[in-house]
Amino acid sequence: SNIAPTPAMPHYARHVLSDSSAVERERPTKRARETEEERRADMARCPVCFDTWTENGPHRLVSLPCGHLFGQSCVLKWFRVDETVVLGRGSCPVCKEICEEKEVRVLYAPVGLSVAENGGLREREMELAREVNALRTKMEAEEMIKGRFHREALFYKDQMESNARIVEEERRQGEIFFANARELAGEVKDLKARLQEAECKRNNAAHEAKSNFSVARKLEKEVEYLGTKLSTEVECSRSLKKQMLEKYQERKNLGKKLTEEQQEKGRAHREVANLQRLKNAHTREIRELRKKIREENYGSSWKLAFMEMCNALGKRELDLTTAATLGTDLLGRNVQFEAVHSMLRARDYNRSGEVCFAKFFLTLKSLS
Repeated sequence: SNIAPTPAMPHYARHVLSDSSAVERERPTKRARETEEERRADMARCPVCFDTWTENGPHRLVSLPCGHLFGQSCVLKWFRVDETVVLGRGSCPVCKEICEEKEVRVLYAPVGLSVAENGGLREREMELAREVNALRTKMEAEEMIKGRFHREALFYKDQMESNARIVEEERRQGEIFFANARELAGEVKDLKARLQEAECKRNNAAHEAKSNFSVARKLEKEVEYLGTKLSTEVECSRSLKKQMLEKYQERKNLGKKLTEEQQEKGRAHREVANLQRLKNAHTREIRELRKKIREENYGSSWKLAFMEMCNALGKRELDLTTAATLGTDLLGRNVQFEAVHSMLRARDYNRSGEVCFAKFFLTLKSLS
């Protein structure tokens, strides 16, 4: 029931069966019994797929320049899988003569009679193929069963060997157990003797304890007095420890505050130093630009507009809003008021709210 059903005959089985039938035909006994109908059926078959060709359709009858006949679809497929020649050319499956695809000629020959005569032989061939497949499947199933029995035998053999090793190990463990049991019996005897000695010592100690009972009562009273005194001292020490912890916490908080103040002071010093460096750098830049403006008369129109606005307001410097409005008018619509105002405010290092012409000029130059 575990044997798989007989599969259909694959494509390569046709070639195997056809080759075996060809070998059988070469024997003298087969050639003597070969009939004219079988020769006609062989002549009406395609040498590639061993199937009869048709009068039309993809498997129609064609011929090569060498004279051999094939089915059209089979010979074109043969040209495509043939790796010995270049694309567009191929070799004859029978004689290996090289030819091109355009040299394949279609033959208009009636093949209906050959197909009819070949019907019985094709049925016999299919029946033999099915028998071969059934025998092959049965042989594979028997091989599988044989392999399974062999694996089971090896498994049982290994299991028996492992059981034998387990039994031997248990025997050795039993011997060790009995030896340990004998040793424990001797130790039990020694313990019984020691127990008797301990009983004697306990009785002697009981007698001594009765005699020392009065002394123990006096010692107990002294212990109670010392315990009361110790409890009062422990309470005092706890209160002192609590006060010391509070003072330590106060000192710790003061230390944290002092550390934070020092860190703030350090950050303030660093910020002042950074602002001083930026101020010095921009001062040098303003000086250089003033010198360049004086030498080359660079930005005369901006300077003229700035001076006219200062004269109109009666000031030497302009506030940020007025300077941003003037810069936006001079640069045109490509620059927004917020951009000019933010850059002027960034250059106002003193936070005075006013800018000179040098800062005004640098801002317009960076935005133009």
